Amino acid sequence: MNYFVILFIMFFGNSCNSQQKSIKSQEVTDRYNVYQIDSIDNYFIIYAKKENAIFKIVSKKEESERCNMIRINSSYIFDLYSHSSVLPTINGETVTPVSVYDVVCYTFENGTKICTDRKNGIYDLYYAKNVKGLCLEE
Repeated sequence: MNYFVILFIMFFGNSCNSQQKSIKSQEVTDRYNVYQIDSIDNYFIIYAKKENAIFKIVSKKEESERCNMIRINSSYIFDLYSHSSVLPTINGETVTPVSVYDVVCYTFENGTKICTDRKNGIYDLYYAKNVKGLCLEE
């Protein structure tokens, strides 16, 4: 009887441990590593890597009351969506681009142009719902 109790405890402890490792590895893969930050007119450009993909994240320069400042060589969980996922409308009709690869630069407020960088593997621009300026909002 004691033998079964010990086996049960060992099995249960091991399964909890493996679940904990799974959660930790998931947290690591959900994170984007920021390796460069640039500025163009009223916008910050945050360059981040996740696994083998590169993301160019656009954030308008804004103040935030509570600021967890984004820094180079740190990793964050960004809630991203791509520029190409926001389809434009003209007179209520959705305009679908032929291909995201057809668009190289996007024009923002005050004529600010921000471009993709195909030669470096950046095919789209991204926005983070949880970033305001250079502050990560939690």
